Amino acid sequence: MDQLLCMLSTTEYISGETLCQELQMTRGAIWKRMEKLRAQGYQIISAGKKGYRLEPEDDSLLPGYILHDLRTKWAGRGEICYELQIGSTNTYAKDMAHQGAPHGSLAVCHIQTAGKGRLSRGWDTPHGDALTQSMVLRPKLMAEQASLVTLAAAVAVAQAVSDICPTLEAGIKWPNDVVLGGKKFVGILCELSADIDGIQFIIPGVGINVNQQSFSPELKEKATSMLMEMQKKDPNAKPICRRTLLCAYLKRMEDAINALEEHGLDGIMPEYLKRSVTIGRQVRVIGVNSEFIGTAKALDPTGALIVTDEGGNDQRVLSGDVSVRGLMGYV
Repeated sequence: MDQLLCMLSTTEYISGETLCQELQMTRGAIWKRMEKLRAQGYQIISAGKKGYRLEPEDDSLLPGYILHDLRTKWAGRGEICYELQIGSTNTYAKDMAHQGAPHGSLAVCHIQTAGKGRLSRGWDTPHGDALTQSMVLRPKLMAEQASLVTLAAAVAVAQAVSDICPTLEAGIKWPNDVVLGGKKFVGILCELSADIDGIQFIIPGVGINVNQQSFSPELKEKATSMLMEMQKKDPNAKPICRRTLLCAYLKRMEDAINALEEHGLDGIMPEYLKRSVTIGRQVRVIGVNSEFIGTAKALDPTGALIVTDEGGNDQRVLSGDVSVRGLMGYV
């Protein structure tokens, strides 16, 4: 990220003299750089002898504003790449990773037109009301633990939603959905690159329905948004700042990944179980050529779902192979 932008992204004013000394540039050169940043959409204010600072705009996802609001040590602290419109943030983040982007780097966009979901499903956000982002992770995990990152992301999203909207109670539907009021509002897709030496990188892509107020006929029975659920409780509820949600998620995701690295699944399991809408319930497991009904019993150390079928046998269910539904509907 632009070094000047990083310096302006603090919460305090920074003097022109300090900028000149740190960047080893003249005041004229710094002014030209500031004008270029302003042309990109940044609001940079000056206050007499105090100096300069960014004035964050509501809901802007420009990297400098994200950095201004971040309260993390590494999540979002690598590269932050923002595009107004993008096909898939996961594809973008994978390209970043292949080019050497460090742990915690971020790809985020205003509008996503060709997002990807699990089992080759699509995930589009054409109106800019959703938050779509993907992170580059280079975690200290074994390859067989890679699927735990999906669970960590689900926990982090659910926690972040509670952090900024305490009246909303998000539940986690195994393996990669987060729900409100029995309807999906979050999709998570993790993609892995590994070799004989282990994990090279993992890309957890997260799409969150934030401020949508309607869905197409084919989606409205199973999809919702944070704003729609808030307006059920308070018709005057205001739209949610996506940047605030993003920064809350990044902080929670940082905590979850740190816990995974130190303790494995046990590091996030208490929070996962507290929010799970799958464990302990009867489910229908739908595969390509077959399906069965059973009771979701537990997760194994790799994050696979253990389902006790109607014959009393435990079946190990892998997320890449099946869909899991409640007997009475989506959840």
